[in-house]
Amino acid sequence: MDPDGAPIIRAVRTDLDCPFSQKGDAKALGARWDPTNKMWYVPADKDLRPFRRWLPDNWCNHGASCDESSARGVRPKLSARDVNGATDVAVPTSAGDAPAAAGKKPKRTLDDVPRDLAYWALMKIQRTWNTVFYSSGERRNVLRLMKQVIRVGESSYDNPFGADDTEMFLDEFAELSASRRHCLFTICLQSVKTRASLGNNDLVKVLSA
Repeated sequence: MDPDGAPIIRAVRTDLDCPFSQKGDAKALGARWDPTNKMWYVPADKDLRPFRRWLPDNWCNHGASCDESSARGVRPKLSARDVNGATDVAVPTSAGDAPAAAGKKPKRTLDDVPRDLAYWALMKIQRTWNTVFYSSGERRNVLRLMKQVIRVGESSYDNPFGADDTEMFLDEFAELSASRRHCLFTICLQSVKTRASLGNNDLVKVLSA
């Protein structure tokens, strides 16, 4: 962060992608907790520069202030490259994300799918699976919880000490349709076996389910 740069101010609140382990840092800088949506956010008219590492992939970054059209709940139309490139942590991709061979019909990509709620839920799921759930043990535990969501239709996971990455992951998973949950579960199960990351082509498969 450049302390001498111009302040980045928005007229609306800005939601943060803040891991549970870093909530103390965010709170110390002035972030607030939204118990209804279970997320940390920066209040309106507060400088966003100290919070850059937690800014979501779709936050408005076109000058010192943002238009009301970028208010919470209204998603700007970004390409998949913009979404993955905006985060400080590079999101690994699978081998299936390689460009289509010459002479073959191009595969459907994330740029071809609508930016609906399922799209944004899957972007968060991808980032959490690839950058938070590192070990096979962690991923197998999450798969067990995903299976419960598939069975009952909602997540019953609740951390008594406050929302954590697992709870946020399962909440996003529960927002998907039944067919998409089954598809994503199958892909995640395969990724544990092969130790692969969730790639953009995997997300396209889920959105097409």
